[in-house]
Amino acid sequence: MQIGLGLFSFSMLFAKRAFEYPKRSYRIFLLDISKQALSALWSHALNLYLAVFLQNQVSRGNGCDWYFINFIMEICFGVLMCYLIHSCILYFANKYDILILQSGVYLSIHDAQYVYRYSWAELDKHINYRVWMIQLIVWLMIATIAKIVVFFFEFKYAEDIVDVGIGLLSPFKGHPNLELVWVMVIVPFTLNSLQYWI
Repeated sequence: MQIGLGLFSFSMLFAKRAFEYPKRSYRIFLLDISKQALSALWSHALNLYLAVFLQNQVSRGNGCDWYFINFIMEICFGVLMCYLIHSCILYFANKYDILILQSGVYLSIHDAQYVYRYSWAELDKHINYRVWMIQLIVWLMIATIAKIVVFFFEFKYAEDIVDVGIGLLSPFKGHPNLELVWVMVIVPFTLNSLQYWI
């Protein structure tokens, strides 16, 4: 079910591509969104682990409460932190002409001088998957740093944050299946779709 939900959320990116101008080639588009997909899987695994960890450290709230809190905090603050860190890296990459760190540009160093001359179709012929892998690693590092910072904030203010989470989920009290659908399906689909679009 989680895989289906993830694929359905990612379908928003194909809707976004319909409005893109100029349109990236499908290969470059798929390379771009694959970085998001892999970081989403990584974040999901971290959220599950941290939800259990926080539940064990704080005597209040259940795994559902903590997963919900982790997810909301990640979307509200983690995405902002990722954006700020990524913007700093892009600024640095553009200022010093470091093509490998320019997100979405998957060219070898010797192709760098032609980056603005290629059409998207021509760029397909010059893709260097090693550059994609470097960008993926950088993006996963950015997502991990943001997650760790958000986690320490959650840990420091756990008692107050869990009250907010329990309060927000209180309408589902006595209905654990509805709570599970809300926390694991509806909220993630909605917020992930928004996150991927951004």
